[in-house]
Amino acid sequence: MRLFVSESPLLEVHGLSKRFRVRSGTDRSATIVAVEDLDFALEHGGALAIVGESGSGKTTTARMVIGLEVPSAGSIRLDGRPLESSPSRRERRRRAREIQIVFQNPYLSLDPRQSASEAVEEIVRFHFGLAPSAARDRALEMLTWVGLGPKEAQARPRQLSGGQCQRIAIARALAAEPRLVVLDEAVSALDVSVQAQILNLLGDLRVRTGIAYLFISHDLGVVRQIADDVVVMYRGRAVERGRVEEVLDRPAHPYTQKLVSSIPQPGVVIPSAPVAREDPDDGCRFRARCPFVFDRCLDEPGLIAAGPGHEARCWLLATGQSDASPPAESDIAEVRI
Repeated sequence: MRLFVSESPLLEVHGLSKRFRVRSGTDRSATIVAVEDLDFALEHGGALAIVGESGSGKTTTARMVIGLEVPSAGSIRLDGRPLESSPSRRERRRRAREIQIVFQNPYLSLDPRQSASEAVEEIVRFHFGLAPSAARDRALEMLTWVGLGPKEAQARPRQLSGGQCQRIAIARALAAEPRLVVLDEAVSALDVSVQAQILNLLGDLRVRTGIAYLFISHDLGVVRQIADDVVVMYRGRAVERGRVEEVLDRPAHPYTQKLVSSIPQPGVVIPSAPVAREDPDDGCRFRARCPFVFDRCLDEPGLIAAGPGHEARCWLLATGQSDASPPAESDIAEVRI
């Protein structure tokens, strides 16, 4: 597999938005904003994590990147080339070569009738048109890369563990020789010891191939281990972004602080309960849950610098209180939420 070198980012997302129309009542419909005005960039060979509780928009973002959802607005560029919202068959095939995804549940993403070798061979034949013997050799090579031997290669998913099946899913993704792999909660269903093995495998493959990862996760411990940069999302908005160490060690947004402090020991898992319905639709969306709310929170801030390459969507940064401590008593107003 070749390394990719370029001066421009591999993946650029600008102004990305997604709205869904849902039925509300007998003859009425409502609009749900899943993602709004999202910007981020992922470098060649980099690893970017998107985190947030259920309903934050992170999985919808991943689905738009791989082409499973059509954006309502905004653009997605891969190595400077716009990804079309209504691609031709040829373009869809090209995108499948360049971007692959590994889902959360390997048992659901693998065909139960196929052996591990057959599952990977299928991808090799589809994208490269190799002869059966050459495709089989390539499949066995890919399975070896992910730590599976000849015995596992002949087994079907029901005969293998969850960790082994996830290795097959990773081998299938790598078989297309993509530039980018999207990992949607790819280790959350695995035991902690198996998680560590898969994360080490992903790190080794990244060094070996120069591949880039877009990682969707609830687990901040996983994010710290696998990612270089992180985007924290809340109700469709990016509320904080920056280098992983900077954001997790010095969170500037009250929401990120809650995530980091929710479980003090290693392996912090973000609560997966849906966001509160009483959250406001205007102003700062987090203000109904924020302990530091004050009068300026009636208006939604943009992303404000919290440090080098570190931004957060919080008015406290504009007041010079980068540690997100409460504003002075005289500045606190009664805010209707």
